[in-house]
Amino acid sequence: MYAGRRLVHATVAFLAPGRGAAAAATEAGWRGALAAIGPTFVRRLSATCRNESDGTSNNNNNNKKQKQPFYVTFGKLDHSSAGCIATITMSNPRANTFDQDSLDALNKAVGLATAAEKDVRGLVLRSDVDGFFSSGFDLSVFQDITHAEFMRLWTASKAIFRRIHALPVPSVAAIDGHALGLGFVFAMACQLRCMVHPEPHERKKKPPLVGLNEVAVGLPVPEWLTLRFRHLTTPRIAEDLLPTGAMLPADRALEAGLVDRLFPSSAAMHDAILADLSRRAMVPHEAQKQTIGLLRSEYLARFDACNERDNDFFWSAVSSPATQAAITSALARLKAKKPSR
Repeated sequence: MYAGRRLVHATVAFLAPGRGAAAAATEAGWRGALAAIGPTFVRRLSATCRNESDGTSNNNNNNKKQKQPFYVTFGKLDHSSAGCIATITMSNPRANTFDQDSLDALNKAVGLATAAEKDVRGLVLRSDVDGFFSSGFDLSVFQDITHAEFMRLWTASKAIFRRIHALPVPSVAAIDGHALGLGFVFAMACQLRCMVHPEPHERKKKPPLVGLNEVAVGLPVPEWLTLRFRHLTTPRIAEDLLPTGAMLPADRALEAGLVDRLFPSSAAMHDAILADLSRRAMVPHEAQKQTIGLLRSEYLARFDACNERDNDFFWSAVSSPATQAAITSALARLKAKKPSR
C-alpha cells in the first residue's frame, strides 16, 4: 500500500558528509547534537525563568526547579553563515495535550522562535515527553464549549499552524512517539517530518502512531487541513485515511507521504536533523527565504481565503448534539482505558 517511497534506517541518509553520531540517550543526544553545531542558549517565556541550559525555571518563592511546558533553544551555527537553529521543545504533562493555556504557551514559544527572523536559519519542533510527540486536543475542552471559548481556542490553533508553515526557513518536526490529531497538525505545518522507528527486536513498546484521528472522535477535518493532507499524500490516500480517522505506524506513514525520514533511534534522528539544517543554512539566506516563501504562498492564500467559513463550519460541527454526544462517548472510552490506581 502506498508503495514507491524508500524506508530510511541509516543516519547517513540525512547527514552532511563527515557527521558523527550523537550521544545515546534521547535528551543527552539532543543536547550533544546542539553542542556539535555551536553554543546554545535558552530563552524563556516569563520573567521568573532564569536557567539558560535545561528548560527549567527558578521560582522566586522557593528553590524548586519547575519544568516549562514549552521552551525555545537557539543553537548557533558553526560555519561562516550568520544565524542559528531554533528548537521548540514541548514538555507538557499528559502527553503534550492542548487546552487554551497550553495553546497560548506554545503560541508564545513559536513567536519567540520566529521573532528574530533574520537570525533563525531553521526550526525544529520536538518533544521530551516519553512516548508522545503530542496526543492533540484535550477533548474535554470541547464539551459544552461556548462560541467565545471556541473562537479563542480555534483561532489560537490555526495561528500556531500558520506561523510555523509561513516561516521562510527550513522546518522539521522530530517525532519520537505518538503524534495524533492537533499534535500531528503542528507536525504537518513543518516542511519535513522525521520519525523514530526502531528495528522490531529493539522496540520496548507498541509502535507509535501518527495521523489525524478527528473523525474517529466525532470531529470533522477542516478544509484547510484536508488541503495540506492531500498535498503531503495524494487525493486518493487522503480519501482513504481521513474519513475514518486512521492512524498509521511509522513505516506506513512514510509510504503514504506523511513522514519523510525514519531513523532507528532518537539520537540518530536529532543528530541528522541538526546536521541537515546546518548544511541548508550555508546557502544565501535572502534567496532561500524568498524561494521558500513563494513555494508556500499558494497554500497560505487558500488557508486565509477559507478562514472565516472554516470558523463557522467548525463551530457548527462542534456545537451540534451529534458531535457533543460523540465527544462524550470518546472521553468515556479513554477513561475506561486508563489503568485504575
